[in-house]
Order: sequence, then structure tokens, then C-alpha cells
Amino acid sequence: MASTIRVYIENTPKLRNPIMVCGLPDSGNVAKLVIEQLVKQLRAEKFAEIYSTSLPPRVRILEDGTADVPKHSMFFWKGGNGRDIVLYTGDAQPVNPDAAYALADKALEIGQSLGVDTVLTVGAYITGEFSGEPKVFGTGTDKELLGELNALGVSQISEGSVTWMNGLLVGLSKLRNMKAIFISGETSGYIVDARAARAVLRVLSRKLDIPLDLTELDLKAKESDDLVKSIGAMKGRAEKNEKGYIG
Repeated sequence: MASTIRVYIENTPKLRNPIMVCGLPDSGNVAKLVIEQLVKQLRAEKFAEIYSTSLPPRVRILEDGTADVPKHSMFFWKGGNGRDIVLYTGDAQPVNPDAAYALADKALEIGQSLGVDTVLTVGAYITGEFSGEPKVFGTGTDKELLGELNALGVSQISEGSVTWMNGLLVGLSKLRNMKAIFISGETSGYIVDARAARAVLRVLSRKLDIPLDLTELDLKAKESDDLVKSIGAMKGRAEKNEKGYIG
């Protein structure tokens, strides 16, 4: 059975040459952290909500104790060095591939209707290892975009795939004759990774030519240090026990 998508647009903004920045929850929650920081620091205004029956069947309990159905949201910000910004994120990824395609295409349809010609998605580059200073990796829909990423210090992804919506948004952008870039922060995939999100935001700050305060992510990264040390200690003990096994 096909999923149902419902779009509620509160107000349609008039934007100048907008670029669209997207990030749906992924490993390490890197993409979600990045978009949340952009929404907060830019004081971006929500203009659309997208609901789908293929989002996880549950309700979210909010900080004020109320319940809310999972949804995707779109925001806008005016004032980005001659280019306004559309931001797209959500509470969860869809649970099936058909819905992932449908939601990604719907978000791009809305963005294109606002004049978006370039899409930038963010996410996680999973290595399984912890990094004190995560690297940033990326790909794009043409060689010119790869050159731009290289100039920003982003390492090129030369193999593998980018899964679910953070990847689909890039591929489907190309089918709509829109340029698209994927930028990802190196992460172990084991914890909510503020360091990886911070690394991605540093690149975005330069790409979008907007100043960003990374203090909040600095604090979150420090809070995770003890957890990282604990996981490292457990891995060390497990490797030691494995080496000592005779059978």
C-alpha cells in the first residue's frame, strides 16, 4: 500500500536565488544536529510541514510533555550574501524505500517552486572509529561542484553509496536539473556525534558565507568525551580477552 503524504504550507516565502540545505536523522545524528544549529542560529522561520504514513508509527513526547506526530519541516532565512536559504529536516527517516523517494521528491518539488537551483545535503561518514578532529568528505553531481568541495578542504568520496534520504535528495536533484552536493562528517556511528556536526558546520559556514557560533557543539562534544573513553576502554578489554583465548 502506497504511503500518504500531506503537505501543510503556512506561508509561501518570496526568496532571492535560494539554496536548499537538507539533513535527515542519520548515524551519529550528524545531519539533524547540523540543521538544528542552522535553524536556531539563523532564526529561520518554519513555513511548511510534511506528514507521511511511512514515518515510524509513534508519537514524540515534547519537552513540555505534549505528544506530536513525527513530521518533516521546512524553514527559510533571508539574508545570505545575496542568496536566501531553505532548510529541510525531519523527526525521522521513512521506514520504506518508496516513501523515501516520495518524500525526497516532494521536498525538492517545494524547493524548486521557490526558485531553488542548488541543493546541499549533510550527513555522516561512518568509519567505526572515534576521531578527535573529524575529517569532512563529500560528493556532488558534477566535476565543478567537486572542485568547489576540494577548495573548501573537503575530501572526495570515491566509492560506496550515500543511503536513504540524505543521498536520494542529491540523486533526485540531478533528475530535476538541479545541482547538488553531499557533505559528511567523519563519525564512529556509535554516539551522537557533535564533533562531526561541528566539522560539517565549519565547511558550511564558508560555503554559505555566514558566521556560525559553534560553542554549543563544543560543549556537547566535551560531554561525550567520557562516553568515548568508556567505549574505548571496553573495546580494549574485549580485544585483550580475545587475544588471551585458547580453544
